[in-house]
Amino acid sequence: MRALLTWIAIFVAANIALAFYAPALTGFVNQIPGRDKTAHFVVMGLFVALVTLSIPDRRARIGSFGIPAGIPLVLVLVTLEELSQIWLAHRRFALDDLISSYAGVAAFGALAWLAVSRRGRAAPAAAHRDRT
Repeated sequence: MRALLTWIAIFVAANIALAFYAPALTGFVNQIPGRDKTAHFVVMGLFVALVTLSIPDRRARIGSFGIPAGIPLVLVLVTLEELSQIWLAHRRFALDDLISSYAGVAAFGALAWLAVSRRGRAAPAAAHRDRT
């Protein structure tokens, strides 16, 4: 749980820092083609992977289906982060940024989910080998 809180704190701090320092960074960043959408995809994707891997045993139920709890948690945070830009003078809400973030969460979340599920299947097999 400590690892999860650490990653959430880093995420929040980074977003606060970006809200204040984004205007100073735009000169450099504006020269990278596709920079904004790629950044949303990669940063939010890495965030969901780190959160999912830090709490591998936590599950969220969607009907009868269980997924790693990090995925819906990050989806909520990503949505709130993008919506918060409505109230920031030098930022703007952009649906395409949100979609890019969701795509990163889906892609990296699926990879993290696969890693967690494989690790979970490997653990009983390793325990069985240790007993024999």
